[in-house]
Amino acid sequence: KACPRSLIRISGEDWEAEQLYKKLSKNFALLERGGGGVTFSGGEPLMQAEFLLEMLRLCEGKTHRAIQTSGYCAETTFLEVLKNVDLVLYDLKLIDEDAAKRYTGKSSAPILRNFEILKGSGVPFVVRVPLIPTVTDTEKNLTAIAARIGGAGFLKVELEPYNKFAGSKYAMCGREYLPQFDESVPPEINTKIFEERNIKVSVY
Repeated sequence: KACPRSLIRISGEDWEAEQLYKKLSKNFALLERGGGGVTFSGGEPLMQAEFLLEMLRLCEGKTHRAIQTSGYCAETTFLEVLKNVDLVLYDLKLIDEDAAKRYTGKSSAPILRNFEILKGSGVPFVVRVPLIPTVTDTEKNLTAIAARIGGAGFLKVELEPYNKFAGSKYAMCGREYLPQFDESVPPEINTKIFEERNIKVSVY
């Protein structure tokens, strides 16, 4: 904050759960009047599951609690989180195992397993699909996602076209951004795949 040319910037702060809760709680009345609440996002909030659970429990009964997650975590962790949350914004990117390993370096199995747990939990959830050109926006991938959607808590699908500013986050971490796709190609925004299955879908 003291650097006159902004050559150094603060891009994160460390918080203890109780300390952060006290700061957030000052806004609970305002959030309630507006029909809102608190969403724990990231990055991936489940990478700090112990901290997340402590925050969710502190906020219980005080404000609406939501998380935005890829669902990549141990089954036991996910089950515990579901007991303490009011809404889940669940990112589904790639269903195919080979494609998931190619683009993320990880298996999609834990994500898909936890998605099935979410579907059976009764917790309200929204499926979010980032549309990455020629990667996640293909008819094959979107059809596979649509085929998996269901469950008593399901609310809708949100399609989110690729944001070209993603690369700037790499620079902040001192990493080079080398996408494995052509950023100049606009993503395919195919709502028909979901509409034909009577799945509520929005584009953001």
